[in-house]
Amino acid sequence: MGWYSRANGGVKMFKKGAIMGIYSMSPVHAGSGNEISYIDLPIQREKHTGFPTIWGQSLKGVLRDAYKVVEERDNVSLNVKDIFGPEKGGERMGRISVGDARVLLFPVRSARGLFVYVTSPTVLKRFDSDLKYLNNNEKIDVPDGEDDEIIVESKEGFVGNMDGKAILEDFAFEIKEKNKIKEIFKKINNISPVKLDIERFAVVSDDTFKYFVKNTTEILPRVAIDDDKGTVRAGALWWEEYLPTDTLLYSVILAKDCKNNSTTADAVFNALSKFNEWSYIQIGGNSTVGKGICKIKISPESNSKEDQGGGENDGKH
Repeated sequence: MGWYSRANGGVKMFKKGAIMGIYSMSPVHAGSGNEISYIDLPIQREKHTGFPTIWGQSLKGVLRDAYKVVEERDNVSLNVKDIFGPEKGGERMGRISVGDARVLLFPVRSARGLFVYVTSPTVLKRFDSDLKYLNNNEKIDVPDGEDDEIIVESKEGFVGNMDGKAILEDFAFEIKEKNKIKEIFKKINNISPVKLDIERFAVVSDDTFKYFVKNTTEILPRVAIDDDKGTVRAGALWWEEYLPTDTLLYSVILAKDCKNNSTTADAVFNALSKFNEWSYIQIGGNSTVGKGICKIKISPESNSKEDQGGGENDGKH
């Protein structure tokens, strides 16, 4: 299977694809720039759904910088320029295409077990479509539920009150058990950089999911201190939005062969697999205060059908 793009007057074919799972180990601020919002510095979101995202151009720049460190540390067959292209465009394009990161699991406070990973039918249908795009013929059987329901594999770990309901944030939900949840969870766990716990996994309605991702992100105040006075500098108070710790996103990466040298799509993904050995990267702003630390896992197309489980030696999250 191949994927086509048009560049420099000709048609180029991407030979191989991969899913890159992105798990936030600390809050992540991938800023949207001049967005009209009551928050001074909001995160990137899809315009039509309001779902959080991280733009592909942001991810590609992060991967490029991180690969420079990998290249210096490890014996890699391809250098940064081979994979990502020249620093300044015009000479030639890179060998990979990095798609926008889509949210797959979002953490929500729970009255039982600290927090729950929630997803929704639309999110799962997109994930299913992207797996098919990468030549994976297995279908995700997506369940539908009402706004006052959550769908889980087992009620154990979710019941939060005497009526047998789950309490997520400030809302009570009826709990429905469905066996198909186990198969959905396995496919998500395959691409996750950390091993997930099915007892924390729930499917909610699209409207409920939209509410959670728009209203339960982290909104933090930031200040600048006047060095001489030791007090807040005049006008230097602002608010920043963050994706919370324990959010799982994913991005589709495509690679192509190069006819001018021996750089093949397989060689590109072999080189990028070094990220799975040294898999922490920093995404977005505020790196000096510990924000944006993420764990990543790149699962090539040929491996996406296998039950690989989550990242090794990570325990349960």
